[in-house]
Amino acid sequence: GILACALWSFGLCLGAVLCLQKLNFLRVSAKEEYIGLNISEHGTAATIEDVYSVMRHHVKTGDLKRRVNIDPFTDVGRVGQWYNQVIVALEKAVATNEAIIQTAVDGILTLSSNDLIIQSANAATHRLFGQADEALINQPIHHLLTPGTQLSPQQLTVIANAREPET
Repeated sequence: GILACALWSFGLCLGAVLCLQKLNFLRVSAKEEYIGLNISEHGTAATIEDVYSVMRHHVKTGDLKRRVNIDPFTDVGRVGQWYNQVIVALEKAVATNEAIIQTAVDGILTLSSNDLIIQSANAATHRLFGQADEALINQPIHHLLTPGTQLSPQQLTVIANAREPET
């Protein structure tokens, strides 16, 4: 009796599955299979490539406004969530540093390391050099030296790399 019920149930289910398979009800389309079931079935798109894409954007542009789309139910989504939190903390640190630099009473210039071109200047540089900070941007540092002073690029590099002696 039990064996007959088992064979009947198994046979009936096997027949139903084979019929459904013949009618293609058990497979997704080739397109859905290619893009992935997370996207086609659930509408989630949190893949590691999405995280890499946002990271590449941050590196190439320096613009930190873009965030990783997260799905909190996947490992990649949790990584993306943590990465977004790191970016928020970085934005706060950059804003704090920018506020310190812009409100400092001392003139602060930032230079490119290879050719000593002025990259940024705070408001206090106007008092030091008599030029608007915007006018200093993209100018070589030697333009700020007194007339008649000629320094070689090597000497400027030494000046740029000079450090205070340790006590």
